[in-house]
Amino acid sequence: MTVPLLFRRFFLFLALLLAAAPPARAGDAKDAAAAVNAFYTEYIAQMDLDKGGDSDAAWVARCPRLTPEFKAAYARTQRKGFDADPIFDAQDYGKQGVRVSDTLEINAKAGVLRARWVETGFSEKPFVIHVRKAGGNWLIHRINGFGGTVPPAARKYLPERGG
Repeated sequence: MTVPLLFRRFFLFLALLLAAAPPARAGDAKDAAAAVNAFYTEYIAQMDLDKGGDSDAAWVARCPRLTPEFKAAYARTQRKGFDADPIFDAQDYGKQGVRVSDTLEINAKAGVLRARWVETGFSEKPFVIHVRKAGGNWLIHRINGFGGTVPPAARKYLPERGG
């Protein structure tokens, strides 16, 4: 292989790599965190109103802050009768809510955030939340391994599942 051909292939590879993951703009991490925080505030308010009844599933189905893949996965759990709430990854929830604590990775199309319960001592286990940008809005795509599919490069953030 000649040197010019090697350089052309390298630059083609570099161009494709950069096009695949556009850089995040300055406010993407802040906007994604705000969307996740708002979702949890709204979801907890819904849970407090409904106390875990069937209308929670209807609320999730029409929530504009979730990807269609996440909504479909949630609907499947409801049909199967899961005991735990996949949005909290638990049976109970803290009244003060969940807040994004840091951004693990973000670009212009997708990101991975870590969030925690606001109450100290409620649960120390963080949430790993995958978000996607659609129509100019950040949407929750996956929470702690529940929801839509995750690209291979982002799987390193998924929590390990026991037994």
